[in-house]
Amino acid sequence: MPRVSVILPVCRAEQYIEDCIQSILNQTFRDFELIIVTNGSDEQTLFKIDHFRNDRIRRIDFEKADLVKAVNTGIASSKGEFIARMDADDIMTLNRLGLQMKFLNEKPNFDVVSGKVLYEGDKNKNKGYYLHVEWLNQLKTHSDIYLNRFVDSPVANPSLMMRKKIFDQFGLFENGDFPEDYEMVLRWLDSGVRIGKVYEPVLHWRDHARRLTRNDNRYSQDAFYRIKARYFSTWFHRSKKAGDSVLIWGTGKSVWEKSIFLKDREIEVLGYIDVKNNKSVFKEKPIFHYSSIPANQFILSYVSDREGRQEIYNYLLKNGFDPGEDFYMMS
Repeated sequence: MPRVSVILPVCRAEQYIEDCIQSILNQTFRDFELIIVTNGSDEQTLFKIDHFRNDRIRRIDFEKADLVKAVNTGIASSKGEFIARMDADDIMTLNRLGLQMKFLNEKPNFDVVSGKVLYEGDKNKNKGYYLHVEWLNQLKTHSDIYLNRFVDSPVANPSLMMRKKIFDQFGLFENGDFPEDYEMVLRWLDSGVRIGKVYEPVLHWRDHARRLTRNDNRYSQDAFYRIKARYFSTWFHRSKKAGDSVLIWGTGKSVWEKSIFLKDREIEVLGYIDVKNNKSVFKEKPIFHYSSIPANQFILSYVSDREGRQEIYNYLLKNGFDPGEDFYMMS
């Protein structure tokens, strides 16, 4: 019985699949199986997969593309005690499985581990995605990951290894109008699952025009902020007194579009915080200058500008606000 099961869903990945599979088979840690689930793959991709003759490989075929079904089928079919996720357009570093196995073996209070991600793409053309990877790599501890979980997905899904038992405890990936990997991470963190990191690179993360995250409505801005509102409200209603409201840091159309999903989750917005003094009302709610924030109000910052976000974070810390107790960064 292999200790690790690598789950690899594949859909029309003819340009990258050979490098991906070879990087898995080259791992220095050898006690693993590779479960390839082809969901709607074209003939060229299947042809390249068939070139590999290795006893570690098991293949499951679906005619229709369905990522969540493919991943869940792979997990349900796995024999390993540990599950490692992988995407067909990415590359494992040589020691990834070994590094992550060592981490989980030595830290039984952790159930999930990620690692440093190497960006593979055009940094100038896709600067936003590159900066996202740089931000991910700054989150090194469980506390970092937990406190930043509402900014964006705090770990790269294809970089994860987890104990299989947590799927029995908290369920498999869910299908819906949301990014399934982000929802899973938020669900784990909300349930008390501890996520760690190895500080060495574990993944070459390719960024290209055909990435699912660029072409599927489940990964749209609305989808991300809808799922953030769902899990923030779960935490807020559980952690705060009934009837407590929040202040939104930021004004304008973008902030409104991101924060509107709070209303569906019965989160009352008391008002808004701004750095300017030229307006008093936004969306029929009062605007407070940042220097005169009302006491005992939980703050959610929806300012997406990276420098602005850091300035807000530093200001709140300097003035005695604690992340996760008094505020969260939501963008």
